[in-house]
Amino acid sequence: IGYYDMHVQGDFIEWNITMQEADEYPISFRYASASKYGGGNSPLKLSVNGEVISSAYPFIYTDSWSMYKYSDMIDVTLNSGSNTIRLELAEDHSGPNIDHLRVGKPPAVVMKTNGWARTVLRNGISLLNGWPMVWDETTEVSFRSYPDPPQGDLWLF
Repeated sequence: IGYYDMHVQGDFIEWNITMQEADEYPISFRYASASKYGGGNSPLKLSVNGEVISSAYPFIYTDSWSMYKYSDMIDVTLNSGSNTIRLELAEDHSGPNIDHLRVGKPPAVVMKTNGWARTVLRNGISLLNGWPMVWDETTEVSFRSYPDPPQGDLWLF
């Protein structure tokens, strides 16, 4: 269907979802953002059933309006039956393009080598926007490639 462009203050997108059981569920949103506003963060107000869960839920810079990723998961309490989840651009800046809402964790991914489980990624796979370490002139990095380079299969469960 496309995406929703959070463009001006007051813009919002709202989902009405039905749950079988009342419980706490993780949710996240697929989005793109090329806005470097606020150091690369275009926060939105997140509300569930009229209650503000976060007044500044972060949507971090994704490098391009065509590069989509998922926001960090946040746990919310959903009722049995009908629920309303709303994102609103509460500040005067351009917001992200919202593609869709995801309720629940993504499937765990098991990476195997020669039939043996090597790594379990419990929250699925996402791409790094940057290397999560500090680099300076003393940093040494090595990658194992000889005599046994990593290889194997990727399995979704």
